[in-house]
Amino acid sequence: MLIIDRFEGDQAVIEFDSVTFDIPRSALPEEAEAGDIISINLEKNKSISRKNRINKLSEELFE
Repeated sequence: MLIIDRFEGDQAVIEFDSVTFDIPRSALPEEAEAGDIISINLEKNKSISRKNRINKLSEELFE
């Protein structure tokens, strides 16, 4: 679970398993506040589709 610990200037301090790291505050929604939980979704189907589209474009480019 990723938790917004606090904001320091234009950085958000994120806590994950007792480790903290910074990300740009602009990477979060404007309404994000300290204490909010960040959820990350991994979407394999969309990743595969995107990779296939990029591969097809590369093949067309180098034909």
